Amino acid sequence: MVKTKPNKNDIRYLATQERIEEAFWGLLADRGFQKVTVRALSERSGINRGTFYLHAEDKYDLLSQVEDRMHQGMMGGAAIAPDGSYEDRVPSMVAPMIAGSRFVYENRERVLLLMDDTCDPLFFSKYASKVKAAMLGDIGNLLPEQRYALALMEGVVGSLFGEWVRGGMKETPEEYVSIVLNLAAKLDLPAISYVLPQGQPAKRS
Repeated sequence: MVKTKPNKNDIRYLATQERIEEAFWGLLADRGFQKVTVRALSERSGINRGTFYLHAEDKYDLLSQVEDRMHQGMMGGAAIAPDGSYEDRVPSMVAPMIAGSRFVYENRERVLLLMDDTCDPLFFSKYASKVKAAMLGDIGNLLPEQRYALALMEGVVGSLFGEWVRGGMKETPEEYVSIVLNLAAKLDLPAISYVLPQGQPAKRS
């Protein structure tokens, strides 16, 4: 018997998905991810296990869905144009950075739950990878210099966000973004843009 795929745009499906995710957040806060079970999720959201499996394969799949939704909010609802040099792209990065930082600030309790060592300590690293993709688009094959430059930028984004959250977010989102941009200027991060892909791979000298 072929299982009928649910309509993920159906109002009832969306309402059930919301209940499941709210149950997930509650259980995550109460007992930690390791002790979250499909049975507990089903009971707390008021559905049976069969209905749960229409929404997620298991708790890890549900975690991935929740993280994707959080990352979308952190992206600031805007894609960064991949055209132009790093310096050209900085102005287009500021608004999404501030919007994303505000989202993290407003959802800091949930962000802390996700980035806990018992849940997903790579939460911000995954976010940084998505930022890189939004900045550069389809970049194809990279030379070693390009790969390392991108890894540096990716690591900086994830590490700074994590440090801000773990430090208690003493700075406002606007202050945090200002500090990040000032640090980038002092460290001369724009100088590495010469190895970033700009249509054609950088040539070796």
